[in-house]
Amino acid sequence: MRRLLLFLIIVALLALTSCGGSNGGISGEKETPQPVSVSILEDSATVETGETFQFHASVNNATDTTITWTVEGVVGGNATVGTMSADGLYTAPTGVPTTNPVTVKATSNADKTKSDTAKVTIFPKFAISPPSATVRVGETQQFTANQEVDVWWVNDVLGGNNVFGTISNTGLYTAPAKVPSPSTVTVKANEKRDNNKTATATVTILGLSGISISPTDVTVPAGATQQFTLTPAGSDVTWEVTGATGTDAGTWGKVSDAGLYTAPVTPPWTGKVNVKATLKSDTTKTANAVVTVVFSNATLNGHYVLRYRGVDKATDPSLAVHIWAVGSFVADGKGGISGGSIDINQVSTAYPQQPLTTTFTGTYAVGTDGRTTATFTLQMPSGAETFPVRWVMISNTAARMIGFDDTGSGWGNIDMQDTASFSAGLSGKYVFSYDGLNNARMPYAGVGMFTANAGVISPGIGDFNDQLGARQGAALEGTYSSLDPATGRGTWTFVDQSMGNYWSFALYALGSSAFVFSCDITGFGFLGVAVQQDTSSAFSVGSLSGNSVFSSAGYYVDNGEAFPVTWAGRATADGNGQFPEGVSDRNLNGTTKANVPWHGVYAIDSDGRGRGSFTDNNSVESIPVGVYMIAPNNAFWISFTPYLVTTGQLMPQASGDYDASTIRGSLAFYYRATFVSAGADMAGQMTSDGAGNLTGKVDMNEAGAPAENISFTGTYSVSDNGRGEVAINEGLRIVHYVLYLASGRTGFMIPIDAGDPAKMGFIFRQF
Repeated sequence: MRRLLLFLIIVALLALTSCGGSNGGISGEKETPQPVSVSILEDSATVETGETFQFHASVNNATDTTITWTVEGVVGGNATVGTMSADGLYTAPTGVPTTNPVTVKATSNADKTKSDTAKVTIFPKFAISPPSATVRVGETQQFTANQEVDVWWVNDVLGGNNVFGTISNTGLYTAPAKVPSPSTVTVKANEKRDNNKTATATVTILGLSGISISPTDVTVPAGATQQFTLTPAGSDVTWEVTGATGTDAGTWGKVSDAGLYTAPVTPPWTGKVNVKATLKSDTTKTANAVVTVVFSNATLNGHYVLRYRGVDKATDPSLAVHIWAVGSFVADGKGGISGGSIDINQVSTAYPQQPLTTTFTGTYAVGTDGRTTATFTLQMPSGAETFPVRWVMISNTAARMIGFDDTGSGWGNIDMQDTASFSAGLSGKYVFSYDGLNNARMPYAGVGMFTANAGVISPGIGDFNDQLGARQGAALEGTYSSLDPATGRGTWTFVDQSMGNYWSFALYALGSSAFVFSCDITGFGFLGVAVQQDTSSAFSVGSLSGNSVFSSAGYYVDNGEAFPVTWAGRATADGNGQFPEGVSDRNLNGTTKANVPWHGVYAIDSDGRGRGSFTDNNSVESIPVGVYMIAPNNAFWISFTPYLVTTGQLMPQASGDYDASTIRGSLAFYYRATFVSAGADMAGQMTSDGAGNLTGKVDMNEAGAPAENISFTGTYSVSDNGRGEVAINEGLRIVHYVLYLASGRTGFMIPIDAGDPAKMGFIFRQF
């Protein structure tokens, strides 16, 4: 009987295993219950004291979906760490807790071992201090905020105005020259973290009392002086100069005990300073004057390096003369140029010329907006030759230049030299980039790096593109000379070991950390720059991380003919070898591609040399590149595509959201269009109101047709990623440009209207 019973049980089990259920399991077997889980939708939150935030949580695999909320382990929270309602509404405490951020926790009532957490960061309620102030006309009051400020307003006017008073982007309020009506104004700040949050303070403006100084509002040229007088005369006062960030005389100027103000040699970034007198017997009695500092001849004072590239036009393009030049000169701060040394390489298919080293003198006149008229007098083999130029000052250390004669056009840079470093010479590791034309007048470009030590260049490595193909990782060896103590001139050479090519250059040092150079071999024309590499730590893929902007200018080669191409864009690197997103704009000889999304990959070796590629999301076009790191998020790069001979620079983009107010004040700008033939080069100055409107004046040379002092207006917009669009009214038509900002002080521009020639533009904040 037992055996029969056992047999029947086995038969029954076999029958069960032969019949699969709809879910592939054993028919009739109960499914294993899924474990209970809890999930909070929001991982984190940021709130100000006293504010609320709604969390959303769910319980899975349980019939009882109720939740118990805790804050820092306290059910429902408390007044110290914040409270939490039964439905997940968190209310921040009235003060920032010691534990910050705090942890909120959702626990399943069905299974109290199951929970999920989120973090809440608590900030103090946005406020500025003092909440109220009283100042006299022309005086200043510093406001501060307990959070980072985006923009400041006075009576809802961005930055204020001359009627209600002005406020700098650091919160320094300057009262107007006379009492407004009503006499109390409102200062407002927008929080940078959340632009919708504002805080206000009131300022009551009083008239002068006790003493006064004259004049109260005056414009002073850079480097010049202004005598201020006191009423009552003979008052015993303390004089001081104040700016938005302190009293540094180099930035804001200085004032003597007798009230003689001396302006700095370059306008400060605010454009204005305050001269203040305070009675020694009663320090509550003060008087203030506002000084507007403008450019002058004194701004250009010292030793400078120049680099220039131009094309003399010709009826037959094959007879056009390409010009590359590097040099240095001394400006006396009064309009005179002396001690000029220049290396000129003129390349023409029909009339090849030997590179020339010669001397020059000159004169200059700096306008109040930084636009400068100058003439160089060069000692050429045939006699003295004059060369008119125009440039716009960025500061006393830098300017951007265009040629201004009727034989052609060109563009270049002027940068201050550190003469004290000439005796030490070049030493250390340098990264370089150059481009130009070879002896067949076809594009040639190279980037690389080398170590300079005791006159020897070794080891070195470079990537080169001559439109026939790219050579990657070429070994370089060479030599360099000491620097002339008066001019900073030197020479350097290298041999491309992969091809046996010998290259020789004239260089002019900005200092030991950088130099510009030009090829001094007959028939070849290259212009480049080299800068010391930051070797404080090894490079890696992490050396590219976050947001950067880039620009590029070069040549597109088709059927043996070269066409200019310019590029600008924004890149986001993940620090792990990927560019997950980017955007760029390109102009290829008038054919434009605007606002193109792209992605890419990259690798960086420990010495800073890298490789990468950029892939157009729309056309799947991929551009392979070589990269040479100067510093983290800062690099020279070169295209490896044979028909795309172009070099560029990647530089870090300042963090933060961008909008129209990012660009405000006075801006120097220039556009360069002269590449394979004479083009339309221009240099000028424009003023932005921070709300999308531009006005300015420009000097332009369009292929040997110079025109100066051209007025223009324009509009612009800026998106939160720093890409913007600019429309310039040039009189006969409106020209559109795309803009990429590296910060509120610098950016790149290229034209994006179909048919407009490829140009590369730059903007720089003056003040």
